[in-house]
Amino acid sequence: MYQNCSLFLCHRKALIKKMKYRDEKDKCYGVVGMAIALNVWDADDMYSDITIDAQGFDCINFTYDYFFSGSEAISPRVTLDHALKVFKVTMGLTISNLLCRTIVGDRAQVKPDDKKQLLDIFSEQARNDFSLTDDECRTIFDKSYNYLLRLYSHGEVRRMVADFAAALQKRRRMSEHEVAEMLAILNQ
Repeated sequence: MYQNCSLFLCHRKALIKKMKYRDEKDKCYGVVGMAIALNVWDADDMYSDITIDAQGFDCINFTYDYFFSGSEAISPRVTLDHALKVFKVTMGLTISNLLCRTIVGDRAQVKPDDKKQLLDIFSEQARNDFSLTDDECRTIFDKSYNYLLRLYSHGEVRRMVADFAAALQKRRRMSEHEVAEMLAILNQ
């Protein structure tokens, strides 16, 4: 069963290499991308704040809800549903980080190899933790990837992201409520 962010534990080296920030500006775009994913996946209850003073995925201060892996008092179905939601959120965080940095920060297109490498990592994890087939994982991945690609292709969203990244770079840390204010445009 998927627990305690096993994706990052099992594939930490591959993800760290893929998601390594080039500089502080790149990091700001990556963290903003992850904050956007948390908003899009309705996972605002899974974090308390974001910061650029931490390393890697620790830039998101996750709450207990993100790491919760179940209990004997909760039905296995509820536990599995929550684990699958966390898996999808984690996938969204990673995809959004890459797309935000590349499309908005670098004004470039994502390389097909980068997309494939992420898909391969998540497919392996989906097979191991959820017994999903590669096609089932690809469907989940493509739905997330395509939605976020459309989102970051929107001019108004790109402007909001640039403003958000600049504000994060200046403030260094933002609470979940401050993030929600910055992302209000997405919820209109």
